[in-house]
Amino acid sequence: MTVRLRKKDNEKGLAAVELALVLPILVMIVLAVLEVGRVLDAWMVATNAAREGARYAAFGETAGTVTSKIDTYLTNGLAGRSDVTPGAITVTGAKGIPGDPVRVVVPLNVRIFTPWLADLGFPDPVLVQGDATMRLQ
Repeated sequence: MTVRLRKKDNEKGLAAVELALVLPILVMIVLAVLEVGRVLDAWMVATNAAREGARYAAFGETAGTVTSKIDTYLTNGLAGRSDVTPGAITVTGAKGIPGDPVRVVVPLNVRIFTPWLADLGFPDPVLVQGDATMRLQ
């Protein structure tokens, strides 16, 4: 036995109404995911820059040389990104006694492009920080 379902006349346009209700929420979710991805990308660059700087410092480079190497790394790693501004890089423990720790901190400020995220409590700019510690060689 075949059962045929008929579309009622009062259900015309229901799909358009459902789309109009759901689409803004989906767009907001997609934009939030993209913003979080941009922030995570900047955090990974900051972490890698701090690791590279700590590696240079662990092999006896001065704090000034380490800072310039980190600046070069950030320039290459963030090429074309106008939304990220670096903060003050700190290098502590460089040129110490072998075996002592050297710590490098690389802060970055990431501007948020989606304005309604700030209304939801997302900070603008977002501060991400790369931090690395190694022993002096």
